[in-house]
Amino acid sequence: MAEKEHEIYCQACNHTKLERNFYKSNSPKYAGDIYHGRAPFCKKCIKEKIYMKNGMLDKKEFLFVLKTYLDLPFFNKVFLKCLEDTRETLWAYITTLNLNAKTRNLTWIAGETEEKAEADIKVNEDNSKITEKMKMDWGKGFSYDEYEFLDNELFEWEKTYKYGKRAELILLKEICMTLLRIRKVREGDGDEDVSKLQKDLQDLLKTASIDPAKANIADNGKSLDSFGVWIKDIENKRPAEWFEEQDKYKDMDGFVKYIENYIVRPIRNFLTGNRDFQINDDIDADLDSVDVDQADEGDNNGKL
Repeated sequence: MAEKEHEIYCQACNHTKLERNFYKSNSPKYAGDIYHGRAPFCKKCIKEKIYMKNGMLDKKEFLFVLKTYLDLPFFNKVFLKCLEDTRETLWAYITTLNLNAKTRNLTWIAGETEEKAEADIKVNEDNSKITEKMKMDWGKGFSYDEYEFLDNELFEWEKTYKYGKRAELILLKEICMTLLRIRKVREGDGDEDVSKLQKDLQDLLKTASIDPAKANIADNGKSLDSFGVWIKDIENKRPAEWFEEQDKYKDMDGFVKYIENYIVRPIRNFLTGNRDFQINDDIDADLDSVDVDQADEGDNNGKL
């Protein structure tokens, strides 16, 4: 006669279910008569725990369940293989461990350390973010963080230095990759000579004409060019200082006549008591705001 199947109380959903609805656990905490060597949460509740609302696997929760409730080891290679499996990831992972005689009875401590497991999972997540465009732009072999660094560096260079030829773009990319190599060496993740890399960087900057010295010369040249264009505009569009008929062109805008009519004449009348109300009508119409007839009329009204 077959042994009667045990019933286990799920601490998450507060329901009592048959033990087939619970994953087996290697943890001694659940080896007694209460859980009968099963996890304290049913399969349904564990699945809700390790998957987010958008359906994506929460890698940290996955590790937590393996360590705390199931006491199973983590192997990154097995994990990656199960991610590509069409079956549910945790179930596929447990099944893969059970089918291998070398991993069947192992516990968490026999697998990768928690720090390495989390680091491996982060690498997996970052690798999934690497696009084909990143590989086409910079080549293969970089991590996601390195691709991001290269993209950001190129973006910052493009803000200041505009390029119009492919050769100039290639030089900017080489500068970005050299900066990345220098950063890796300084962070202890490279064995190259920093001084040599700095020399390479200086040579690239000079070749691209974007080192500080050449940049200053270029800026000064642009300023001189702008000044020259301004002088040229003056020569072409305004009368120059020396020309034949100076009297004819000395007051092109009519300011002298305007000042004489509307500033000097009223002040002279006020100070001397003179009654000069005659406006010189030989002035540009747009500057003469007083009508000649009105001026004559004012003159007549002023004589009592």
